[in-house]
Amino acid sequence: MIPDLIYDIGLHVGNDTAYYLSEGFRVVAIEANPMLVEHCKQRFAREMQSGLLRILPIGISNVEGLMSFYVNPRNTEWSAFDKEIAWRDGQEGPVVDVPVMPLTEIFKHYGMPYFLKSDIETGDRYVLDALESLDRGALPFYMSIEAHKLEYLARLSGLGYTDFKVVDQKAHQMHACSGPFGEKAPGEWVSFEVASYEWLHWKMGHRDRHAWLTNDPMTWHDFHAKRTW
Repeated sequence: MIPDLIYDIGLHVGNDTAYYLSEGFRVVAIEANPMLVEHCKQRFAREMQSGLLRILPIGISNVEGLMSFYVNPRNTEWSAFDKEIAWRDGQEGPVVDVPVMPLTEIFKHYGMPYFLKSDIETGDRYVLDALESLDRGALPFYMSIEAHKLEYLARLSGLGYTDFKVVDQKAHQMHACSGPFGEKAPGEWVSFEVASYEWLHWKMGHRDRHAWLTNDPMTWHDFHAKRTW
């Protein structure tokens, strides 16, 4: 593990990467959308020149090759390799061929990060696949992953992570950004069981039964995990 390295998987317009850089970390950023890659290359030209940032214009998958990427022209954060997810609001856009590779190959080139953030519209399962193929002692100290389904939390638990936060993305007051991670992320660390209980009651609409998630039906959440070994 490299203590000053973060992986930003799902760079988008670069707001998360800008925050990580401001906190003194080096960043390996991964983005499949070619238009957003060009935007971020211009935004972070100085950081790339200095070696603080590497932007990889690829997608994450279980295989290496080319895959069709569906761009949502209005909600670019929804763009994905899955057409149903990318165009779920009826906004169809360009389809581009994007190189993809397993995350394990990137680990070989750039090393294991201290913190890994994944937000790639259900492609996060490929990130978990890669981590499950590694020795537990090599895993990132902190993780965050968009809370699409309880399976993701269960798989993090299966990897050996024992401390969790369910972070309401409208609660951390950092607009258009995933917000802080680790100890700076809002909330207390809780067990897998407590985190599951809280998120499921929000997800199923039982908003009078959970203790600390907001009742805003338009919010979304990230699962955060911490190593304790």
